[in-house]
Amino acid sequence: MNDFDFTGMSEQERNRYTVGELIDALTIDTIVGGGVGIVINREFAETEDLMRAAEIGKYLLYEAVCTADDEDNAQFFEAAYGFYGPLIDTVLQECGRDYRNSQTGQARASR
Repeated sequence: MNDFDFTGMSEQERNRYTVGELIDALTIDTIVGGGVGIVINREFAETEDLMRAAEIGKYLLYEAVCTADDEDNAQFFEAAYGFYGPLIDTVLQECGRDYRNSQTGQARASR
């Protein structure tokens, strides 16, 4: 992933990167010309780089959802369902957690 190669990194080493740094690493900007009217050609990352970024995003989403569930944070779930919809139920299911009410964020029985 450009300067980011997460293979072999510990979780602590990986966690030191900001989301912005990870997203910036997905594109390579080439400046064409100079002065006024500079054009930036954007070349996109390879599939392997995109998959690494997706894995980190998945990890962050799962951690956020599980932490909110541990803390019974209904406000988080209300906002998360509004933004991510059924993806939140998928994360809860894959983590073996009970589903939440998508309107209130309150815990509800498993389906």
